[in-house]
Amino acid sequence: MVAITKKLAKKKGRNAFFCTIMLGLVLFLAAKQIWGSSQFEGQADKSDGAAGEQHHHEVAVPKLELAAFANKPSSNSVCTTDSDFIAKYCESITCLEHKVEIEQETGKSRVKQGCKTLWFAGMHESKEDCRIDGNGYQNMYGAALNSAILNAGNSLQPVLMLGRLGLDSENSTVLSKFGSWAENTGAKVITVPRLSFQDVVDKHFSSVGPDHRQGPWLRIEIPRLIKEHRLFDMPNMNICKEHVLYTDVDVIFANKLTKANIEFLTNGLSSAGAVLSYGREYGKAPVTSNTGVMVINVKKFAKEIPGMIKLLDKKGNFGAYDQGLINAYFGSKKKWFERKLKRHVLPIHYNWKAYWKLEPSNFDQVKIIHFHGPKPGRGLEEIASCNITGVELLPVYKAYENLLNQGICCDRGRTATWAMDSLQKLIPAFEDIC
Repeated sequence: MVAITKKLAKKKGRNAFFCTIMLGLVLFLAAKQIWGSSQFEGQADKSDGAAGEQHHHEVAVPKLELAAFANKPSSNSVCTTDSDFIAKYCESITCLEHKVEIEQETGKSRVKQGCKTLWFAGMHESKEDCRIDGNGYQNMYGAALNSAILNAGNSLQPVLMLGRLGLDSENSTVLSKFGSWAENTGAKVITVPRLSFQDVVDKHFSSVGPDHRQGPWLRIEIPRLIKEHRLFDMPNMNICKEHVLYTDVDVIFANKLTKANIEFLTNGLSSAGAVLSYGREYGKAPVTSNTGVMVINVKKFAKEIPGMIKLLDKKGNFGAYDQGLINAYFGSKKKWFERKLKRHVLPIHYNWKAYWKLEPSNFDQVKIIHFHGPKPGRGLEEIASCNITGVELLPVYKAYENLLNQGICCDRGRTATWAMDSLQKLIPAFEDIC
């Protein structure tokens, strides 16, 4: 640089010398910037590696504490048992009753170092389902995932299936803001462009949008996705390889769900020789009806899926989308079906409804609350406040009348109140996911 400077100075004089000094300064600053950038990138790589390792090994538990369940409504609430107004309204309501189910847990020594069970949930990734009021299905899944990390982080590995049928991103594997949030929070996120049997669904459900032609059916794809994505063999994880848990996205893991609880569920399924375990819908009688929470024997379920699709193609719409198909296929006594497959009734506390009367159970027995029917923005607030006038003004009133009345008259809004308080803490901030 000095030799060049002297040569230029002799030829060009002071101006050339000045220009050379400026050129040297520019080169020096550029080199410093490049060196600094490489240092920063190296640090970022290390940071990303650490974050990835944390994602696979240890997900941070949300720093929150859910409210304690109040066995009695607030004295300031119209839900109180002393309310003549509510008593008169509820005179004609017969409350649903159930018997206490005692759970016999496996000895701790057998499950302390046990494997984690895959927990599947799925939805169509429509932008309309991520809402600023917090009432969309993506918002609800955010609450479900946070509650799972909080109360089942040692026993479940979340897997989120995101359907993209009909979206601009249908064939893309790049995660959306919502998908990235779920992945960073601890879920394995899988994008699904189309169902493997999409043509059959489209044939019989052409009158509904892509969200209903894909979202509800994703649970039938679980065995395929496990195989294609090698989910039983994810690195640095000890994943249970026989059974998985499925829930709809509108759930909360209300209390601790341990490996012993999971083993209790899978032992029940195995003892019955059944393919699936699922339970009640509106009523409390021990029947298999609502597939919003299921325990699945993956190998057995995979063997039945071709027959299920064949039945769907032949008989068409059974109502309630895939739930109708599952109930028809596994419970049919029709001549066109060769054999009746075994279903096992899921214990009542694993698909609890926010409108059910709690007693004779205790709230700490409730493992999963499923917002079947009334949800935030669709009646849950009215149940929590025993708002009889507001209930009758709801657009969903006719469809949910019995459910709303059960929540107000029989549970006095207690479970709904706890759920609303918990959802406020569990639902992620709008700007984080939408």
